[in-house]
Amino acid sequence: MKKYNFIFSMVIMILLTSCAKKYDEIIDGEQDVQVLIAEREFLVPKKYIDNPSLPVQSPLIFDKKGSMIAYFYWPTLDGLAESDNQQRFGRFNHQVVSMQWYIKNEHYIDAQRSIENIQSYESYQKKSKLSCPLSNMKCIGISSPLSYEWMGNYEGMGSFYIRCPKEEEKSELLLNQVCNLAVDYDDKNIYIESLISSNFIASEDDLPKILNQMKAFIDDWEVNNSKN
Repeated sequence: MKKYNFIFSMVIMILLTSCAKKYDEIIDGEQDVQVLIAEREFLVPKKYIDNPSLPVQSPLIFDKKGSMIAYFYWPTLDGLAESDNQQRFGRFNHQVVSMQWYIKNEHYIDAQRSIENIQSYESYQKKSKLSCPLSNMKCIGISSPLSYEWMGNYEGMGSFYIRCPKEEEKSELLLNQVCNLAVDYDDKNIYIESLISSNFIASEDDLPKILNQMKAFIDDWEVNNSKN
């Protein structure tokens, strides 16, 4: 009887092992990592996920409220280097743009809702209004003692919202500050959050190009490019 119990146990173990999800360790920066968010599939080059010496598990699986984050150098579009300490480790590289994307209708907030929330506050009406400094983009800006904020709609994507820190005694946007960017990609039902250098905001021409690049990455990386 013990012999049969042992054989039965071995059969069960083999079945469980064969049915278990198999993961690969990706080292090559040009090799794609499979990313699944709420069953939507993206193939992201490993170089945009982590530095060259660290393996990345594939697939990376997230539930419908989950998200994926990638990093790229601007304007070269290079991936992460060996020396990079990414933003999540507390060191910000002003040449690197992060993009963290969610399934828009599964997330509790998006760029459009952020704008609506801000504009609903009574204090919003009292803040100083700013002209839009961004090339070829329509937006409105507000200034408070602690921040500059811009909000608008970018053609081909959707609503966007930017917040940059401000020093009270300074009247202009400072360089080498960490800004928050939120943008909706409505056609793909994607919401993107980003940490971005104020250097790219101050340059005027960079931000539209960076938004276009984020859009291109999502289009290229998603396996099924039809609208969701």
